[in-house]
Amino acid sequence: MPIGGTQEIGAPDYQTYMLQSAIDGDPTKLSSIKWYGWAAIGANGSTNNRGNPSKGIAANSPSAYDVYPNTVVLDQLALYTERLADTTQTDHFDWGFRITNLYGQDYRYTTSHGILSQQLLVKNAQYGYDPVMVYLDFYLPKLGQGADLRIGRYVSLPDIEAQLAPNNYSYSHSILYTYDCYTMVGANLTVKLTTTGPAGRHFPGLRHGALDQRCETYWERVRNLHMALRRDALNLVTIPSTTANMPTTI
Repeated sequence: MPIGGTQEIGAPDYQTYMLQSAIDGDPTKLSSIKWYGWAAIGANGSTNNRGNPSKGIAANSPSAYDVYPNTVVLDQLALYTERLADTTQTDHFDWGFRITNLYGQDYRYTTSHGILSQQLLVKNAQYGYDPVMVYLDFYLPKLGQGADLRIGRYVSLPDIEAQLAPNNYSYSHSILYTYDCYTMVGANLTVKLTTTGPAGRHFPGLRHGALDQRCETYWERVRNLHMALRRDALNLVTIPSTTANMPTTI
């Protein structure tokens, strides 16, 4: 499952993508560096006729995402480049990284002040670019049952909102959904304390007994649900009464 401050410690990486397979050529010899992304195009119809994208007049604001009425827009064009550290072993140090490039109208919901933010805060441009995630992971196998030190810009730890298309099937959202801290810049250390429970990031004190079993069962169900949603992502299209948002993952 996606976690802002760490990759899942101890979980093997079986994920592959069409773009990565095309770049590598041989599907049986995939590179440890992955390339993948998506394109999301949205449209909306509205009785509001006061919008003007060329002048930055988002007449549907503060409604989220469908801010320019009666338009067809490129919401997101995203490209990921990443390498996951091997956290299934405790023998040697390993490292990973992620660079997420995002272009489109939705940059206004991921922009962080001081990181190319003049596109929104000065120009109020309809379309913009944002490096949503840029970080390094350092896997420390001898700390606890394995630990991950993440340094850079990553998805906010206390957040529940999801601005990126594969995690965000609905098109319009409440004001609170978009006016929050989507990413953080800094360093985060996650230590796995037990070999049976989750990575210790949420329940560091629950190490034994029934509570630990319940936590483990809960996170297993969450993982299974997340994997099922990822498998079905290309078949899921949410079409509200007046809007449509259709991400295509490559």
